[in-house]
Amino acid sequence: MDKRRDYDWYPTPYWCIHRLLERFKLPGGLWLEPCAGDGAIIKAVSEVRDDFRWNAVEIQAVAAPLLRPLCPSVVITDFLTWQHPTPLPVGVLTNPPYTLSLQFVEHCLSMVRRYVIMLMPLTFLASKDRNDFLQANPPSVFPLPNRPSFTHKGSGMTEYGFFAWDKQRIAKKKHYGLVIPLAKTSKAEIAYYKKRQYGAHQPPLLPSGIFGEKT
Repeated sequence: MDKRRDYDWYPTPYWCIHRLLERFKLPGGLWLEPCAGDGAIIKAVSEVRDDFRWNAVEIQAVAAPLLRPLCPSVVITDFLTWQHPTPLPVGVLTNPPYTLSLQFVEHCLSMVRRYVIMLMPLTFLASKDRNDFLQANPPSVFPLPNRPSFTHKGSGMTEYGFFAWDKQRIAKKKHYGLVIPLAKTSKAEIAYYKKRQYGAHQPPLLPSGIFGEKT
């Protein structure tokens, strides 16, 4: 078995973010990426939305030159020890280190105006350690029908989904707790974005409808 990468740096495939944004009409404005890595989530959102502004936090200093062209504020620090200055962001969109996932959710909820959205294994729901929190703060879950690969080799072995907390609904005791499956992603689109993110040469933009292959 391969050793886990330092600090759980597993760049998010762009297509995962695109499926979420097709289904969940998020507001624009200032957003925070607290596990920014190489900026994959920021770049994926920017491909389909031009009304998001970003602040980024990343624990690895090597990421700074990759992130600075993408957003005006890049902070290199341990996110769990950091507080967002005012004005607070509309929300958080990130792929957190799974071993610290609950700590990230709780810390993010303390510093956003509305949304905390995290891409995580669906097993996040099945834990005695997280049960009290989930009973009090049930998220909406957007399962991905395709298993994402974060190592860029084939498909993954774990089911993932986006977990979404809405602070307005929590405050009004109108908890989410919904399960909303996302659309399938074709093999052609997965392969295309794998090349765009990790290939030696970025392919040209393809015309609309190129991903019409059945999955």
